[in-house]
Amino acid sequence: MAKPTVVFVPGGFHTPAIFDPVLPFLHAAGYPTASVYLPSVGVSPGIPDLSPDVEAVNLVVGGLVELGREVLLVAHSYGGVPSSQGLQGLSKQERQAQGLAGGVVSMLFVSAHLPQKGKSAIESMNDCSPEEKESPSIIKTAPSEDPTALLPENPIEAFYHDLDPAVAKYYASLLRRQSVGPFLSQITHESYRQIPTSCLLLSNDRAVSLARQKRVAKNAGIQQLLGPINCGHSPFLSHPEEVSKFIRQVAGET
Repeated sequence: MAKPTVVFVPGGFHTPAIFDPVLPFLHAAGYPTASVYLPSVGVSPGIPDLSPDVEAVNLVVGGLVELGREVLLVAHSYGGVPSSQGLQGLSKQERQAQGLAGGVVSMLFVSAHLPQKGKSAIESMNDCSPEEKESPSIIKTAPSEDPTALLPENPIEAFYHDLDPAVAKYYASLLRRQSVGPFLSQITHESYRQIPTSCLLLSNDRAVSLARQKRVAKNAGIQQLLGPINCGHSPFLSHPEEVSKFIRQVAGET
């Protein structure tokens, strides 16, 4: 039986390069992979809304599904937002109902933002519980002449604090401007309520606290919580083999 293609969706500021250390472990286990490059990353001025990122997710996933492939989608951080809004008509259940092969069989969100219908990512992020306020995100944006596309001021502290300094410096050098507009777009679709979904928790995340991760999952109705991994915001870099094992677990391996 063919294994699903694992499609990765990166978070804000990031390119798919953040997933590179995980790929050899998945390939060795027989899993094909693909990645989405989000149009909101690396442009100035920034894109005005979420739709180009949603289209990018749907283009990669839809292309695989049209070939009859099954897809396991892995979304990190902001990548959860276009992944939530997208994928309409691409689930395996919806495809089967039309007599079609392929489809998204499951999703794994890693320290992801999952706004509820009618809310934007920024509204969701600002809606904090008392426990979350005790450990707020430490991400700071650098001063910019372009307010529509920002860079992080403290990427190593926020994203890579548990990596070897040289590795952290390298991945920080790969970061690109993040468009602000998509964070202000309200979502109208919740793919995580239609497709079997799990969340992988990170216990030492300085960008999205563990308390925040748990509440996001609860608000989204996601009961399958994996981990936590004792790491910061970038487990694909710090614990690639462990992440690959969780992905394989979501795929149905025991």
